[in-house]
Amino acid sequence: MRLSFVQTHLNDMRSYAVPLKFSWPLKARINEIEAIKYLHSVIPDLADHLPALQFSDNFTVPGLDLPWTKLDLTITAENHKESGLHILASKLYIKLWKAGSVEAFKQAWLDCVECHYQVWTKGEPLHRDLSENNLMLYLGKDGKVKGVLNDWDIASFKNALGQIDRLFAAHHRTGTPPFMAMDLLASSSEPPTHLYRHELESFFYILLWGALHYDVVVGIRHPTVEEVKPWEEGLDAIRCKKVTFFSRYRDAEPVFKAIRPEFQGLRKEWIEPLYWLIKGAYNSEPEVPPDQEVQPAASYDYDTYGGRLTFWTFMKAIKQEPRWARKEETELRKEGEIKQETKEKVN
Repeated sequence: MRLSFVQTHLNDMRSYAVPLKFSWPLKARINEIEAIKYLHSVIPDLADHLPALQFSDNFTVPGLDLPWTKLDLTITAENHKESGLHILASKLYIKLWKAGSVEAFKQAWLDCVECHYQVWTKGEPLHRDLSENNLMLYLGKDGKVKGVLNDWDIASFKNALGQIDRLFAAHHRTGTPPFMAMDLLASSSEPPTHLYRHELESFFYILLWGALHYDVVVGIRHPTVEEVKPWEEGLDAIRCKKVTFFSRYRDAEPVFKAIRPEFQGLRKEWIEPLYWLIKGAYNSEPEVPPDQEVQPAASYDYDTYGGRLTFWTFMKAIKQEPRWARKEETELRKEGEIKQETKEKVN
């Protein structure tokens, strides 16, 4: 359970707004305060693109002296899971639809995509709820727009095996339905495994959603257009519509035609190239007839659709040179070359 609102404070006779967030997560999970502090520690150079905590604190049930703790209740592991109250205040950010221009919107979205990759490669969490409400922005001291990846309260981290640990994941699907990947919308007895490529798919939906609904100059998010209203229905219905959307271009074209005039350039530059990337990746998955026991080639990597949907293919599709990832890899390569040269000289 979580509750967020904006509180106005008075400081030196000047008022300023601070968003306050109250949550009551299970103790077994890494809470959002810990997650944000951890991410700042692993990618300090990208602190501008992570939530800036102004205040945070944790409270236990005994410490809160809640009335129910005084009742004669039989508490067991089966009927009660320990939790606590977490409060955090952060810098006040701006919604994507208030970017001011299409270019500013693009920059904020791209910042979040690249920061997200650095978070994944260094901190190893998956956000698990990327949506239009969690990608935000603000103007830096240099006057430039900076995208911020917000709300880490249901993130999951890798375990010792390098896999997202389901023990600490929620026992239900997480995400905001219109922005959830197709795989995560599928009916199953247990939540599907959340993968990095699912988050890339969510970034695509956010980009498309903005182009369909945002008047970024005026700062308005218009009501959902008819072409994607089915994406706000039940999970099975949404998955069906998205599968159809990626099956044939003729089924996707009405959605693209509904894109706002000022975003038509973005449609050609980023949206349609990413559509074709995801469409090709999704349709590359090997299929086996149900009456055959032959398994698909073991070399096919389902986590990346055979290498077709990765951060690198995503960035290549929109013709953007990665800034922070490329710089880091270049530095590591140079460091390796220097070590090799030193080794050769010694020998």
